[in-house]
This record gives sequence, structure tokens and C-alpha cells, in this order.
Amino acid sequence: MRTIVYLLLACHVAVICYWISDWTVLTTPVGLAIWAGGIMASLVVLRVGRFMSTKQRTMLKTMTAASILLAVCSLLIEWAVRSMS
Repeated sequence: MRTIVYLLLACHVAVICYWISDWTVLTTPVGLAIWAGGIMASLVVLRVGRFMSTKQRTMLKTMTAASILLAVCSLLIEWAVRSMS
């Protein structure tokens, strides 16, 4: 279970780094699939993984929340830009 948690954390960190540095990578179909897949997998692991340590659970909850917040911000930015034209 620990390996899965750390892979998901790495996925979330990569999404956050790409969002900050080069957001166009995340707007590709592959980028969106990785982004959404990471969020969904994290939610499933949080729901199923009752035997995780509290440290791992807290890290995964925090990174998942940050990734969801970035998704919402991206949607709001996209909506604002489209409404200007």
C-alpha cells in the first residue's frame, strides 16, 4: 500500500509542477487523463486503504485536495478566458 501512496503522491507533485511551469502539457488528452486518473485513484485508495498510517493518509488527502483545487482553478480560468472573446 505504501508504494501505491508514494506513486500517487509523485503523480500529484508532477501535475502541480507542470501546472505551474507548463500548463499546456496538462491540457493534452494524456495530461488530462493522468490528472483525472490520479485524483480518482487517490480517492479510491483513501476510501479503501484503512490500514494506512495517519502520516500517509494526511499526505495523500492534502495532495489530492491541492490537485482538485488546481482543477477547479483551471476550469474557472478557462471559463473566464472563453467568456472574454
